[in-house]
Amino acid sequence: MLINWGAGFYLGLKIGFLFIVIAIEVYFLLLDKFIEKELNLIEGIVLSLLGFLAFLLAILRASFFSIFILPSGYLILTGVERLREEKIDRDTEDEKLRKIKYSILKNPDNPELYVELGDWYFKREDYQQSIEYYKKAYSISEAPWIKQKIKIAEKEDKIKKGVIWICPECSFENPGEINECKHCGHKKELHKTIIEDIRDKEVIKYAILLPSLIIAIGIIFLLIKSLPLALSFIFVIGIIVIGLMKFFKW
Repeated sequence: MLINWGAGFYLGLKIGFLFIVIAIEVYFLLLDKFIEKELNLIEGIVLSLLGFLAFLLAILRASFFSIFILPSGYLILTGVERLREEKIDRDTEDEKLRKIKYSILKNPDNPELYVELGDWYFKREDYQQSIEYYKKAYSISEAPWIKQKIKIAEKEDKIKKGVIWICPECSFENPGEINECKHCGHKKELHKTIIEDIRDKEVIKYAILLPSLIIAIGIIFLLIKSLPLALSFIFVIGIIVIGLMKFFKW
């Protein structure tokens, strides 16, 4: 059923709220991503059509379903793209691994091939395997640079298992069971606090401004709830424009 534009302010408030959400979605999921070249042309066109459909549904039906159209489309597109890229990466890495192992079969006394295989596992943080192949290479050629790779891999393996931790302030190696650096007294960072994480990601900006904008709209329209839909809708759009201008200048 189409909206009756002679209806009251509550419907205007609802449509205004939908427009706020959809406008923010369009900016962050479409315009910003496209400008940063995180979307290709086809993905941009698809999301543009979904954004238009969301606005149309909000205007004609005032349906809350409209705010889920663009995010759903974005998640599907990025999910498919991510799966495609991961498959390409896996195929490439698997092919590289097969080539290294095949080369080792043909040249079992070549230490550099074992080092290359150790590097392959090291990049994937499989330090046990990397140590095994580094040691195999070292048994063939006792080169100092191979021994250094063994030491680095063993150290990374200890860090991964929590046996030791490296102080970020002075680079001192500490036992895993203590939470304060023996050299400089720096405390071990087990995890960031929620406030630090919010500050780092600037999420606080969105957590404050967006709810404030919605609350402001609600308060204003509680004061002028006798307005017809068309007029209340105009007020909401005005508040959206002013609010978003302040939002992006912060």
